[in-house]
Amino acid sequence: MLNILLSVAVYTSVVTLLIGIGIGVLALGGSDDFRVAKACFVVVGFYTAAKVVHVAVRYGDWGTYPLFALAVAGCLWFCIEASGYVDRKREDKIAKEIRTDREAFIIRQLEEFINEERQIARISDGALAGSLAGWGEMFTFRGKVEHFLALHLTEDHVARFQQKGVYALHEMIKELLDGGLILPPKNEVAKLHGEIICQEITSVLNAKDKYYDCFLILQVRLKNDGAPTMTSRWQLDMYWQGVEYPSVRQPVSGYYVKRPTKHADEPQMLFESRPLTEFPNNEEITNANYKIGWLHFSVGTLPLSAIGDFQHLHKDVILKLQAFDSKDRAHLIYEDSSEGLSGCGRIERPKRRERFTDSPIKQIGQ
Repeated sequence: MLNILLSVAVYTSVVTLLIGIGIGVLALGGSDDFRVAKACFVVVGFYTAAKVVHVAVRYGDWGTYPLFALAVAGCLWFCIEASGYVDRKREDKIAKEIRTDREAFIIRQLEEFINEERQIARISDGALAGSLAGWGEMFTFRGKVEHFLALHLTEDHVARFQQKGVYALHEMIKELLDGGLILPPKNEVAKLHGEIICQEITSVLNAKDKYYDCFLILQVRLKNDGAPTMTSRWQLDMYWQGVEYPSVRQPVSGYYVKRPTKHADEPQMLFESRPLTEFPNNEEITNANYKIGWLHFSVGTLPLSAIGDFQHLHKDVILKLQAFDSKDRAHLIYEDSSEGLSGCGRIERPKRRERFTDSPIKQIGQ
């Protein structure tokens, strides 16, 4: 009897101590300390399960074994539920710590903007040259602040700054300190999306080998709803009757788009040629801006059946365009037939160099 009471006392003391440590860590510890709380609760569950098995072996019989088995299952359930609860609390703690760090960073940056504005104002109060220099710095300063607010807060804060100027920054700092300003969730990864503005697709028949070479020029617009990034590369694939036809990226330098223009004082239609500009892969795309540019691809060995009337792609040919961010993550931009895409106008290609079969170099070699 004394052994039983001693065993119960030891069990109660150990379980109470472990549960107390776990609850204390959850209440006062940091997110990194929550693993200790999780370990305490798991040890309580397994320790209790071991005690139940011990009692069942010594004092149980076939009539009570199902009850002991149910008790062990309850201990295992406690381990699973306690672990999940601690994980959820840890995620909440981490989110709160990140929010606190973000708030401190934003407040520091807003204070720096306020000090910078004061320095620019002192420059502008001087002579004419100083006023012109101050005006130029203020223009750059406002653009920098608007970009920061759009990136870390919302477009509403950008509008407030545009209306009230530096006074809006004071208001935002006060709201952050008072807890009245709710920060948007921070996007840790880029989320690129966009559209094909227009296309020109040309198919060239290789009569000897009986297949088509396809050349695609696309104007694309790319946006980002996530973390700032740049495009590292593009990939275009064609799909026809279950077969994939990959493309090869080509330059757009030397190509021009010719589009009709008409003005009120011009009696006839005129055509304006503009050079194609390669999509800017070296420029950052954020949630406050977007990028537009041209892409050029070539796809070879398309079967004759993939080309329809007037040498247009068959309506069942699928185009799949993907953009890859600076971490080489793929983002689907377009996946559909080319039928719904608008034309770009007339694309003028570079003039090919003439080839002479009777050149002096060839004659010397003969």
